[in-house]
Amino acid sequence: MAYCFCILYHVTVIPRKRLEEKGIIPQLLSPSIGVPLLEAASMEEQEDLVKLWEALLEAAMDPTKARAVRRGFVETLKLFDPADALVFQFVSALRMQSLKDLVGCTPEPANSVYISIENLVKLRVVRGDTSDFILSPYGAELKRALGLPSL
Repeated sequence: MAYCFCILYHVTVIPRKRLEEKGIIPQLLSPSIGVPLLEAASMEEQEDLVKLWEALLEAAMDPTKARAVRRGFVETLKLFDPADALVFQFVSALRMQSLKDLVGCTPEPANSVYISIENLVKLRVVRGDTSDFILSPYGAELKRALGLPSL
């Protein structure tokens, strides 16, 4: 239980400090987003996923971005594995469209990338299949809410 509070502290303090460093006054979270977001984020241990929770929380507290944070994004991130987070970031940043291209760019083994693409399709983050896929509109909105860069 103490571990959850440590993570909760971490995922709430860092986004708030980032906003304040940008000169943005963090807004209070709406309970419909804040409660499930904080509950889910407090249970995460994996560094790659903690960073996504921090980014979503930062967006939810940013008055200029809060409307882009959908309740469904919380449920989607809860179903991400660390490999899914990495593959999602590569797909969204590099606009990858084939498994062959993606496997060469990530440190994940080919089977792990394959499973992640299947999961991201199931979660509606990408559309297509493992041989030919693109970021879905839902995935593009998740990317925008998380503030992920494009290359």
